[in-house]
This record gives sequence, C-alpha cells and structure tokens, in this order.
Amino acid sequence: FSYKEDDDFETDSDDLIEMAVEGADEQQDNCETIEKVLDIRLGKKGAVGASTTVYATEANGNPSADFDPEKDEGEVQYLIKWKGWSYIHSTWESDESLQQQKVKGLKKLENFKKKEEEIKQWLGKVSPEDVEYFNCQQELASELNKQYQIVERVIASSRKTSSNDPEYLCKWMGLPYAECSWEDEALISKKFQHCIDSFNNRNNSKTIPTRDCKVLKQRPRFVALKKQPSYTGGENLELRDYQLEGLNWLAHSWCKNNSVILADEMGLGKTIQTISFLSYLFHQHQLYGPFLLVVPLSTLTSWQREFEVWAPEINVVVYIGDLMSRNMIREYEWIHSQSKRLKFNALITTYEILLKDKAVLGSINWAFLGVDEAHRLKNDDSLLYKTLIDFKSNHRLLITGTPLQNSLKELWSLLHFIMPEKFEFWDDFEEDHGKGRENGYQSLHKVLEPFLLRRVKKDVEKSLPAKVEQILRVEMSALQKQYYKWILTRNYKALSKGTRGSTSGFLNIVMELKKCCNHCYLIKPPEENERENGLETLQSLIRSSGKLILLDKLLTRLRERGNRVLIFSQMVRMLDILAEYLTIKHYPFQRLDGSIKGEIRKQALDHFNADGSEDFCFLLSTRAGGLGINLASADTVVIFDSDWNPQNDLQAQARAHRIGQKKQVNIYRLVTKGTVEEEIIERAKKKMVLDHLVIQRMDTTGRTVLDNTSGQSNSSNPFNKEELTAILKFGAEDLFKELEGEESEPQEMDIDEILRLAETRENEVSTSATDELLSQFKVANFATMEEEETELEERSQKDWDDIIPEEQRKKVEEEERQKELEEIYMLPRIRSSTKKQEVRAGRDSGQGKLTKSYETLTEEVAGRRYTLSNANLLFPFSRLECIARDAELVDKSVADLKRLGELIHNSCVGVWAGFPAGGPGKRRGPTMKISGVQVNVKSIIQHEEEFEMLHKSIPADPEERKKYRLTCRVKAAHFDVDWGVEDDSRLLVGIYEHGYGNWELIKTDPELKLSDKILPVETDKKPQGKQLQTRVDYLLKLLKKDLDKKENMKDGEEVRWGCSSLMILG
Repeated sequence: FSYKEDDDFETDSDDLIEMAVEGADEQQDNCETIEKVLDIRLGKKGAVGASTTVYATEANGNPSADFDPEKDEGEVQYLIKWKGWSYIHSTWESDESLQQQKVKGLKKLENFKKKEEEIKQWLGKVSPEDVEYFNCQQELASELNKQYQIVERVIASSRKTSSNDPEYLCKWMGLPYAECSWEDEALISKKFQHCIDSFNNRNNSKTIPTRDCKVLKQRPRFVALKKQPSYTGGENLELRDYQLEGLNWLAHSWCKNNSVILADEMGLGKTIQTISFLSYLFHQHQLYGPFLLVVPLSTLTSWQREFEVWAPEINVVVYIGDLMSRNMIREYEWIHSQSKRLKFNALITTYEILLKDKAVLGSINWAFLGVDEAHRLKNDDSLLYKTLIDFKSNHRLLITGTPLQNSLKELWSLLHFIMPEKFEFWDDFEEDHGKGRENGYQSLHKVLEPFLLRRVKKDVEKSLPAKVEQILRVEMSALQKQYYKWILTRNYKALSKGTRGSTSGFLNIVMELKKCCNHCYLIKPPEENERENGLETLQSLIRSSGKLILLDKLLTRLRERGNRVLIFSQMVRMLDILAEYLTIKHYPFQRLDGSIKGEIRKQALDHFNADGSEDFCFLLSTRAGGLGINLASADTVVIFDSDWNPQNDLQAQARAHRIGQKKQVNIYRLVTKGTVEEEIIERAKKKMVLDHLVIQRMDTTGRTVLDNTSGQSNSSNPFNKEELTAILKFGAEDLFKELEGEESEPQEMDIDEILRLAETRENEVSTSATDELLSQFKVANFATMEEEETELEERSQKDWDDIIPEEQRKKVEEEERQKELEEIYMLPRIRSSTKKQEVRAGRDSGQGKLTKSYETLTEEVAGRRYTLSNANLLFPFSRLECIARDAELVDKSVADLKRLGELIHNSCVGVWAGFPAGGPGKRRGPTMKISGVQVNVKSIIQHEEEFEMLHKSIPADPEERKKYRLTCRVKAAHFDVDWGVEDDSRLLVGIYEHGYGNWELIKTDPELKLSDKILPVETDKKPQGKQLQTRVDYLLKLLKKDLDKKENMKDGEEVRWGCSSLMILG
C-alpha cells in the first residue's frame, strides 16, 4: 500500500478569489473554515454537527446508529476537519448544515465531490480485485485519521481567562508539534488522564540534568552487573546474556573514561544495549542527562518506542519537524522557566535537524553523545563530522553494524571522533599501524581492544534459525539482449581505449548494463501513449526482464506456501516497476526507500509486522533507511540486483535474519547469466575476502579489527580499470553471436527445476573465530589471485573489434552522425523555452562528463539535492559547507562537492554561451535538466552575478560580519514589525550564511536576531517568505548599483591620474 497522501485540494483561481472575499469578511463574523474533507457516508437526516464528534458519540451514542437506508430518510454527509481545531473535533455535516452555518472553504468540498465522482466512475470499470485493493487503501486512510485523535503527550497547561477552567496543550499521535492544540481538561481527562499525569510528573520531577553531578567530574569505580537490573525493562522484558555483557562493557568503558564504538552485527539489539546503559547512568549514578542521540530518520521511531518500554522513567523528547514544530518543542519541552534547568533527560534528533539547529544544540553541555549508524562519520572531511566533533560532551558512543570497507583512514576517523586526544593525528596512526597487514594487525588489535566491541549472530545467538542463500541465474529476454548489445556498441570508442580509458567512463557503462540486466524500462521507459491496460501492461512488464519472468513464478509459489517476502533493489526506479507489477497482481505490499519519510515509514513497518497482517511483500532499496529496521516477520529475501559491495547485501538480509526470527530464512539472489552482473558477483565475493574485512572477530570476546590500507579501490567502485575491462567483456562475445533481431527468449523452465539447480550457499559456516580472519588473508592470497590474473590476461587479449561486429558498430556511428546533424539544424528550437535542453551522458561532450562524474560521485538523489541547493546558495565554491548542510549531503567530502559544483557551473555557462540572443524564449532563457532537476540557466547565472555583489560587500571574517551595516540609503519596509537598516543588514548576512530563500534557517540563527521579526506565526502578518524575497531582491539591486558606482569612481580616478602623468611628462 502506498501511504503517500494525494494532494486532493490544490489551490486554484477560485480558491484565491474565495480567500480574498473571506479576508474581507473575517472581522464581520466568526464562521468556521473547512480545512479538509476526510470521508463521505449516507447518514440519518439531521444527524450532523456537534453530536457527531468522536467524544459526543462515545458519551451519548451515534445519532446515526439506528439508521436504515431502506426505511429512513437519509442524506449524504461529509466528515469535516475544521481549521484551527484538532481531529477530535471533526464533525459529520450535510450540504444543508454547511450552508446554514455559512462556513468558509466550500471550494474544498467541491473538489472532494469532483474526486468522489471520478472514483465512482473508475470503480465501475475496473475488476473486483482493483475494487478490493482500493477499499483496503481507504481503510488505511481511515485508520490514520483515527490515530490523529489520540493524545500522545501533554506539553503545557493553562487556565482559561473566562472560566478559570484548566486546559492542556496536546501533541497528537502521528502529527508534528506544529499541530498541537489546547483542549479542555474535562474533554481529554476521560481517555487520556495518563497523559496529564505523565505531564505533571515530568513538570515536578527532581530527576533533571544538573552540572553538579559528581560522576561528570570523577568517574566511579566499576562494579559488574551480575544480573539484569530491575530498572531495565521492568518485569516483562529480559536482556539476553550477550546484551547484559554488552551493558557491562559500556558501563566499564564509561567508568574508565573511554568513549567507545559498539559495532555488533545487525539484529543483536544495539539500541536496547544503549538505552539500558543510559538507564544504568540514570538510576545507578544519578546522572540524569542531558543525553543526545543523533540517529537516521528511519530508525528514529524505533528508538522512541524502545525508550518507552526499556526506560520509561527517562524523559525523552524527539526533536524533529519543521520550524514551527521545533519552536514549539523549544518553547514547551526545553527548559523550566523559573530554574532555567533543562526539562528533558534525553533528546533524539536526526543528522539533518542537528545541522540546521547546530547553534542551539551545540550550546548545551551533553553528558552523553550517541551517534547511530556511525559509519556516516567515517569521512572526517564531511560537514556532519566537523559539526559533531565540536559538540561539548562528557562521553561519546558510536553505534554501527556496518563493517568499514577497505580503509584504515575511515577507522581512524571514528577513533579520532571518540578519543581525539588519544588518536590525534592520522599520520601517526598510519605510521604505527599502516604496515601491520603482514602480521594480521596484531598491534592494532591490542590498541583497539578497549574501544571497540563487535559480536556476530552465530557466536552469541545459537537459537537463531539457519539462513540459506540460493543464486538463481536467469537469461535475459530478447529485448534485453538487444539493449545490452546496443549499449556496448554505442560505447565502442570508449571501450576500445582499454586501460587508457577513464575508470569513471567504464563504470558508467557498467552501470548502464546493470540497469539493462534488471529491466528494459530502466533503459527506455515506455511512452505514455504506448502504455496498455491491465493484462497487457502486466505481460509487457514481465516480458521486458528475464528476472521478472522468474520472480513472477517464484512469488506465485511463495504466495501458495504462505511465505512473506522482502525484495531488495539498489535502484529506486526498479522499485517503481516492481510496485507497478505487485499492484497489477493484487499482491498486498509495503515500500520503503529514501523518499519515504519518518511517520510513513513507521506505519509501513508496523503494518507489515502487525499480527495477522495481509501484506505479502515489502519492497526496500538496499541502502535506504540504513540499519536497525526489524522485519523478522518475513522469512524470504529476494535480492533483485546485487550491490558492488557484498556487505550491503548482507545487511539487507539481516533485516529478516535477526533476533526474533523463528523460521529458516531463504535468500534468493537473482543474477543475469553471461553479463557484467554475474562477473561482478564472482569478483566481489573474492574482494570481500581480500579487501572488505575491516572489522572482524579476533577473539572469543568479540573484540575486533582490521583491513588493508591499499587505497586502490573504494566502497562505491571496488574495481580497477583492468578488472572493469574484463567485466565488460564477460559474456559479450557469446551475446553478439546471436544475429540482430533474432535474439532468443529465455527457455521456459519449471520453478522447482530452477530451485533444484540453483547454487546454494549455507551460511553460518563453523569457522573458529580466532583463525577466521588470518586464514582468509593467507589462503585466499595466492591461489585466487593467480587464477584471477590468468583469467584477466586471457580475456584482455580479446579485442573489442573481435567482440562487436563491424556492421553493428557502423550502424550506431551512422545513427550518431545523423543525430549530430539534426542538432546542428534544429539548434534554436531545441534550446528554446518550449523545447528544453537536457544534459545527457554523451561520451565525448563536456556536458556528458557532468553526468558521468556525478554518477561516480553519488546517487541520483544527491545530485538532485545539490542542484536545488546550488540554485539557492551564492558562490557555490566558497559556500560548499552551506550547500552540504542545505542539500543533506553532510557525509560527502568538500573536494567531491567542489568537483560537482564546478561541473554544474560550467554546464550552465556552456549552455548560456550557446543560446542564440534573438531566439525564441529569450525572456526566460534556456533551461536544462541536471540530475533530473529542471533549472533555468539564465536564473542561475543571474543569481551568481547578484550574489557576487553580496560576496564583495560582506566580510569573510565571522567577527567582522557581525558588525556589517548597509551604507547606501534604503526605502522603508512596510512590515508589521519595527524594521530598520540593521534588520536589512542582518537579513543580507543571513542570505550570505544560509542561502537565498532559506528563511527558516535565517529565523532560527541566534546571531542574526531576526527570530521575532520574520515569518510571524500569524500568516496574515508581514514579513512572510514572499515579502522577504522582494526585499532581498531590492537590497541586492541597491548593492549592485552602489558597488558599480564605487568601481566607476575608482576607474575615473585612475584615468585622470593617467592623463595628468602624461601632461607632466609632456
């Protein structure tokens, strides 16, 4: 099911007219306004209004309960969510009752009716299965609305001025803090008295953070916990033996003043061990915080829930949401107004929010700083790392289930983060341990032992069922074969360069071929007019991929057996195709990828894991959401396409194969025969043994460690040029032996036969923990490398001329020549505003290099974010940290961001230079797509020119910047607040610091002192975003004029001086 809400009520011109009229009448009456129409029903006539609220029906019964549509007079009624009122006050209304009340926002109701009519017509045409599927989705939407009527937390109390009756500010389940509302005590105490009690307990609590806590200055002596303490998990929850051991290790490290890394394998309960440790500090040593936990959005709700069950006495605040939500948290959940002491014990937030509010969060002295998925900190050049390392903290814990890939530098970055004084300089660390590979890094193991703990499932959890992996090799469909040959032929020139070619160029071709192995639609999506309906669409989808032909058979069998399946793909577009397939097949499913946000992720996970859940499949991107996601209710994993790095696939498998799993987990890895994919898997398997063992078990205690330091490869591209060339040649010769247009379809094969013939890997091989790492280094080294070199040599001797037939090469060359001619003759039309230019991955053009370099740098979404942010921030090369923060690319290095910024800038300049001055679309200028984002080239270049003035005017030194004041005369701003030249100056500094249009960040920056002046809560008061944009544009023009004037005066003086010199000389 998709939880993405449709934007049913888009604003149109009628809405604007109505809003204008409403604004005029606002002072005349107090009519209510429709915010949303939630549902529709046929109800008893007159059973509308206040008597239909959820609390009225609970107290007095449903006025429509005895309604019989065949006997009684009925009417169509709508469930209305009212503006300014919480969901609990939603009422059923009829057209008549709404007219009588003279409510506003009736356009919303008209839009709802239109959509209902469209749905009604659609339901009359589709199959019963589609109707059932639609009804399920409606039921889910209804469940969400019910959830919004549950009080999650009371955050403030007050008394009404009119009656002196108490009222409470309520945070609602599933809704952000911005949606909090004041409610009467009499109303909410009936069902939510426990929330009022919790609020009063928190308000009167003596267990709040204090700087005077003795253990912050002098750590106590460690006393081991022989059994689980009563304050952890209560009577019903029990720590496993290894988790209690982990708690003791964390406690011992804290007593010894050692910040540490908890690196247990996925699924062993690192979250529970961490919370138990904080509970230990809280109860055993009266250290009441403040504790800061920085976690990925996908695991945030999991952390929140585990705190509730394992440590309910700890007051946890989840610090996320938009500007208004965060302001609400800081106003009501932050500090006690009288004592000025912090209210909360623990604060959970995300990487992105931490960077937005680093000034606020960085001002607190944290007793504990924990970072989940700490492998995000492996790059010490990233903004996230640079920001967090400066936070004031008494103790640090990094939590990661991900072994680091092939880099001693990455390990040093983590160690430097937790213990900067002990692991101060990278050069010293490398000198001490860089040559330790020969002796198995023994000296490094000894140094690391106090700081790192890693256990794996097979050593600590004997009750976990087995995990069996089968590799299912499939043939490409006829269309896939055509596309595969076409990609190789089109890139013949680049391939022919061999080792003289660029690694990024080869990698780009491999990526295209990997897409082709997955599905033809990833290479050439069907046009809208080519789309068929129903059965034809399904057949077309399946026939376009050999893997999907097999998956279709496999899912049919698994559905019959009652299995539940996780399907992983690296490619989000592939997940789109699989979602379309599952929808047409009427298989109930959930989906999780990088675009799906926190609350919706939680709902998807909860729905899949719920008792009696009907969900059959869960679609996941291999890397999205990271770790800590528990899907142990599934017993089958399908890896649709394998990752470059086998570790990422192992982590994906671990989502099902984890503590709590009661059945054997079957893993099916789909691999396309005779293609780059098959070769990558074989090579990656060997690479994992040789290069990817960074954190590994070294002794029975589970303490840890290391890997080689050869900087030859990295986790995103673990192969060198020679290997990439051999990978590209693998299977290509056999493929080209089939004549063009005569490619064969895959042979029909019974699914049982496929499973019988599959290569099977039994996991959990019994190898002694002490020997495993050393034996992998020694045994794998000689034999496999020798084989690999011979095989590489043989394949490298084959030339691309021998592999790709000459007639096919000539055909592609002719097509490209024709294309170039068309571009020359069609140039003005292509680059006009109606036919927008798109930067594509050409092999030789400079613009093509943009896409290629970008693909090796990061995923598509990163380029998209960078481009959007680049459009807002001035001087990208000098403002890279701001771009990284704004675009949520905080774990990318500055060098990578700079390279990408230069490519985007150069592309814009190149397009602008080639745009005909008198051509059509001259006002808006040319547009192009960069990483899927449509950008106006003229606008970007214009912004750069305007911001250049700001860059010249505002001091680079932060201290000098605080004193900056505009010197030119400005006209008054007609805002609803006092606004002077100081505010204009601060606004420009805000633009310099945070980027054009980032008003929220400018408002929350305490240095700028604009929090009470811009973006007032009352949306009818100025300045809002629109007025700020107008003001900034005006100020930038003034700056430009002023600077131009100064430049001209300077030039004039030089000319006059030159003339006088000549006169003297004469």
